[in-house]
Amino acid sequence: MRTMSPEHVRVAAVASCAVERVRPNLPDTPARRLRDAAEVIATLSWWGKPVNDRMAALGLDFASAYVWGRAAPMGEPVPAVVVAAFGVFEPHRLTSWYEAGRAGASRADVLTAREDGVVETLRVVLGGADVSRAVSLLRQAVDPLSRDLAGRPLFAGQLSLGWPADPLGHLWHGCTLLREYRGDVHVAANVAAGLSGVRMSLLTEYWVGWAPTEYAATRGWSAEAMDAADAALAARGLVVEGRLPRRDGCCVTGSSRRPTRAQAGGGDARPRPRGTRRAADGLVRGHRRCGKRAG
Repeated sequence: MRTMSPEHVRVAAVASCAVERVRPNLPDTPARRLRDAAEVIATLSWWGKPVNDRMAALGLDFASAYVWGRAAPMGEPVPAVVVAAFGVFEPHRLTSWYEAGRAGASRADVLTAREDGVVETLRVVLGGADVSRAVSLLRQAVDPLSRDLAGRPLFAGQLSLGWPADPLGHLWHGCTLLREYRGDVHVAANVAAGLSGVRMSLLTEYWVGWAPTEYAATRGWSAEAMDAADAALAARGLVVEGRLPRRDGCCVTGSSRRPTRAQAGGGDARPRPRGTRRAADGLVRGHRRCGKRAG
């Protein structure tokens, strides 16, 4: 299967939305607003064109650069540790991306490509803007979190890199620390609730309101694994008639009911192309939302 190139990623990530999208029914809270503000800066380390160009020069495609780039702050862990830290990815697919990344480029080169590429992007976007106030607030948020690293591998790895020399690098590093801390805590909470990686991914779809498999398939899960996980969620009462139940036992109200997998395909089953290309394409689709700009 042909893999997604950095140029495909750039075009898809910055493309204008051709169709009006229904806004997800998400809570409007200070935590969510902070997440939204930090996300677009933190994820420049894989969506920004300068980063993609540098990774391509090292011989990495998008998927291997994404996985190796996020894992590299933790050192050079064995694949099983990366699977455990990332949480929501299919283990064999994630391992193949990680091993391809490690075989193609050194840890030092990948970390340099990330940081230098992000700083270049922010310099183009922000010019000479003074980001010191934003960085100060980020440090106030992050510093207390650094006192307890238990169960937070991606956060701890990013923290171990230290603060970059460039002020724009400070901005990215602070946003990335918040992002990785949030992700580590989400995985811990899901594991404590007895959820596997594929079930976590499916619940994310239900909560946000995405179509069936739109998110979970981008993490490399097979159709069979997703169907089995969906049935397991229903058996536990975590999904009722295609919706998340409220605490009072009724279904969540709001947007129209999410279609079943058969309905989504318009027939017996929704067609699902397979292989690395599908998963890499899906990583782009997962973030292809109006208002997102990177590069």
